[in-house]
Amino acid sequence: MADDDPVTCATSKCAKDSNLLDLPGWKRFKRLAKREKRFVRMLRQAFKAKQKNAIKYKFGIRIPRNFREAVELDKENGNTLWQDALKKEMDQIKAYKTFTGLGKGTRIPKGHQKTYVHFVWDCKFDLRRKARLVASGSLTPPSSDNA
Repeated sequence: MADDDPVTCATSKCAKDSNLLDLPGWKRFKRLAKREKRFVRMLRQAFKAKQKNAIKYKFGIRIPRNFREAVELDKENGNTLWQDALKKEMDQIKAYKTFTGLGKGTRIPKGHQKTYVHFVWDCKFDLRRKARLVASGSLTPPSSDNA
């Protein structure tokens, strides 16, 4: 029987689930059952990589994954819609004083924590392009504020 035979794979999973792998006659399936966990992990990694790198469309408009791709899309389409969305977001951030850059090599003040930011790109219902600068919340502990 081949290792890629669906019946063999199903049998090895069934034998593992039923604790039969140590019994005589079932030992040949033990090797296949050991690889199951690694095989499932590899499938998940491949699926996540495919999702991350997949081209995304919304309302028929291609959504960029990063700034470089946004500039390339603007060049291809002969406009500056993504760059305008980025400029609008950056102007709003400056106007509202949302983020304060301390400069490279500056120590973090007490009571503050370093965090990373990235852009999230989107297209609205009226086909406006939207760029949002968001902070990576995974680096900060949950807030105790109930507001």
